[in-house]
Amino acid sequence: MKEAIVQIQGLNFCYQKEKPLFQDTRAVFYRGQITGIVGLSGCGKSTLLRLINGNLRIDKWPKASGKILIEGMNRDAWNPDELIQKMGTVYQDPDCQILFSHVEDEWVFGMENYQFSQEEMDARMAAVCDLLQIHHLRHRNPNELSGGEKQLVILASILCLEAEIFILDECMTQVDVEGRQLIFTALKRLKAAGKTLILVEHEEEHLQIADRVYRLQDQKLTEEREKGL
Repeated sequence: MKEAIVQIQGLNFCYQKEKPLFQDTRAVFYRGQITGIVGLSGCGKSTLLRLINGNLRIDKWPKASGKILIEGMNRDAWNPDELIQKMGTVYQDPDCQILFSHVEDEWVFGMENYQFSQEEMDARMAAVCDLLQIHHLRHRNPNELSGGEKQLVILASILCLEAEIFILDECMTQVDVEGRQLIFTALKRLKAAGKTLILVEHEEEHLQIADRVYRLQDQKLTEEREKGL
């Protein structure tokens, strides 16, 4: 039986004086699946991601209602630190998320903020390198890597915090075909490890790896296809 990890229930959302972006919008994202969201520019994809990952809170907007549940609990009720560890977002431009000139420093940064021991950090980095097969990147300068490799570094930094939910916001756009294949391979490994993956793309061809695809249009998410899982 599929386990629902993220649920959008009756979401209504509107910025102050603009037309509604969502009206009674519903969707479910399952553990161990890759789910795609596709839609035209300006349809609300980025706002939806911000509502899911907590950068926007439903309870802080007068023209917003409905619920987003994370593992069965209202997203707005989660402790922010716990939610950061539970969920990570990879954005279109990897350079906006890379802070250091050494890959290992990128991975250690989040763990140090949570005061993990050196032994725990070493163990997590080794496990992540094994899972994503990126041992060869560990001691590199991320500024010298390809776009696809940079996205793998960001995925790994999120995984080092033992995140269960990954949101990828058009992360295929600025990488070449080879880089896209690197990301696809990494996502397949994360799926096999039971992670929940949400891919948001403008181009549906970038969602060929997805098990299920929603289209965001007319203020709702409509499920377009499923591989019969």
